[in-house]
Amino acid sequence: MEKRTVNQVHKIKLTTQSPVSVGDGGVLMPFTDYVLDGDDIIYIDRRKMENALADKPERVMNELVNNITYSANARKNDFLVNFIENEDLLDSSLDALSQHGRIPAYGIDNVTELQTIIKNAGAPYLPGSTIKGAIKTAILYEWLREKPAGKQALFRFKEALFDKRANFNRVYQEEVEDKLFGRLNARRRMAYSLLHVSDTNPRSVSDVMGVYSTERFHLGIGNPDSRLSIIKEAILPQKEFQFTISLADNKVDQTYDKYIRKFRTDIFELFDIINYFTLENLYQELDYFRGKINPDAERDLTDYYDFLEEKIG
Repeated sequence: MEKRTVNQVHKIKLTTQSPVSVGDGGVLMPFTDYVLDGDDIIYIDRRKMENALADKPERVMNELVNNITYSANARKNDFLVNFIENEDLLDSSLDALSQHGRIPAYGIDNVTELQTIIKNAGAPYLPGSTIKGAIKTAILYEWLREKPAGKQALFRFKEALFDKRANFNRVYQEEVEDKLFGRLNARRRMAYSLLHVSDTNPRSVSDVMGVYSTERFHLGIGNPDSRLSIIKEAILPQKEFQFTISLADNKVDQTYDKYIRKFRTDIFELFDIINYFTLENLYQELDYFRGKINPDAERDLTDYYDFLEEKIG
């Protein structure tokens, strides 16, 4: 008789603490897909646009097509707004052609490609694989910092990094990944495949999403101040989602991980590990930023310092 696996399921509420952007690889273009109107982004509903164009003379469509190739950044947003509202062209309004209503925009001065986040039938959510990856990272950190076996594994990996003859990738796999998360067994399954994390529930775009201008810049002193702005969709802070964590009670595989056994006994131990990892990261970031960094970057990061200190406090 084959032994059955019994799952222990926990329903979890997740509240975002900062903007969260899990990209899906898609982009929206300012010539055709969205416009910036003050502090709002308005997505253009393609079906509404097509219906509006269908009632117009052919010259209106030609005006749209001809101007899409105009590449001056200052004109991208202005052109589409003027095209929609001009009485001699589409003679409509932004709100009439909106797909989701008005979405809050943060820090956007110049419209460019807009990177989109993962959605289910147009509704944003957080993938279970992303949440599980974050959980495994927290477990890995706690193991390397606090457990004797983890400290020894970290020491051997650091030795391999400085030994030019060593294959540090192999050392990491054998000393860290295999020991903590397990190897593929004869049934082609790893211990951590028994930790299941569901996707969160999807939420309406108008309820949870914003659009942010992000900047990548140098922190080090003496580095050039060359910044790259990227516009991204993100789930807003203080938005609630639900998901489930399922822990299987495996009676067959002897490689079943000891951490999962502990979490079945006390799921709050998992939350303790996540909180420990998060707090350590907050302290490390503050310690780094309090060192010598680019003065321009330090000025721009004042609000970020305050955010980190608030979370620690």
